[in-house]
Amino acid sequence: MDARLLDESEERPRRSCCLPSGNASEPSDWAHFHKPIITMVMGALMSAAGAALLLLRALGVSEAPHAMVPACLSAGPVFVVLGLVWIPILRQKQRRRASCYEGGTLYGTER
Repeated sequence: MDARLLDESEERPRRSCCLPSGNASEPSDWAHFHKPIITMVMGALMSAAGAALLLLRALGVSEAPHAMVPACLSAGPVFVVLGLVWIPILRQKQRRRASCYEGGTLYGTER
């Protein structure tokens, strides 16, 4: 075995739920909200595809599988709602991280 693995005297770095204080550049809002935005866009596109398939099937132009239209029309709004619910959760998470380092203290103790 490696001697480093057996040596318990070394102190391991602690992980924190907070952002490091030396973070000079804050990430943009896009970095935080890109996943829910993409989810909502994909849901809207899926709903639009379902509506287009429904219209084309009604006109007799398309021979799309029968189950494809209801699948798109039901899964699309689910993805839109998922993205809409995800955004407030991420905002709350950002506020919690920002309040973690207030006044140069970490949970009420000096750094």
